Amino acid sequence: GYGCPKKKRDVKPKAGIRPQKILPKFRGMKWPRIFIAFALLGCSLPILAQTNNRFGLHLGPIVSELQSFGTDAPSYDLRLRLYAGVFHEVSFDKNFGFVTEVAYAGHGGMQAVEVFNDAGESVGLADYRINLNYFQLPVMFRAKSGGEIFRAFADVGGYFGVLATAKGRFSPGSLPDNQNPPDETNLYEKYKVWDAGIRAAIGLEIQPMPAHVFFVRAQFSQGLMDIASEKTQTKRNQLIGLSLGYYFEL
Repeated sequence: GYGCPKKKRDVKPKAGIRPQKILPKFRGMKWPRIFIAFALLGCSLPILAQTNNRFGLHLGPIVSELQSFGTDAPSYDLRLRLYAGVFHEVSFDKNFGFVTEVAYAGHGGMQAVEVFNDAGESVGLADYRINLNYFQLPVMFRAKSGGEIFRAFADVGGYFGVLATAKGRFSPGSLPDNQNPPDETNLYEKYKVWDAGIRAAIGLEIQPMPAHVFFVRAQFSQGLMDIASEKTQTKRNQLIGLSLGYYFEL
């Protein structure tokens, strides 16, 4: 009769057929839309300025800190890791532009862990190294000033990272009583896949010849996301680094 809504029929999926999801699902997290925004921004920047496009690469050492907060949170020492990236600079005019980059960043920390022999007896402490390897996509605003040979620049922006591997192993030289180091441990399940934070850098370009431009760059980044899978702890990435690079104009 009138006013009586029709009853919807329950449609059961056919046996052996499951609905497929378009976007991949990672541990406990939805597909981060910020990653898509970063990628679209990086791809659209060359359209905004068709002149003064430069590509290049740089690498150098970084000092990584694995910050830990919470109840009974462990304390980690600093680690010396590697940073390497390929970047694209789009200049809107002589003094301002954007820089997008695809980079590898080695994060992690080191802590003293008690070691036991085969009999279950403690033989002392050893250095346990945590290696977190990320692929990162930084997008930064750049301001620069200078002359024909020397030019200073400053970058401010953010980055988004994807965890590639997470490994833990003992440093062989720190094991007491000539103990053999245990096998490398896979720590991937203990850390979240995604990371994001802010980044700032300053540097100096040197152009001794028209076709060759070199630069030195110091950077700092602070992670804003909790990368620990355990709910009782909060962990964030931080790094300070120095790199040397070379880039060219198209």
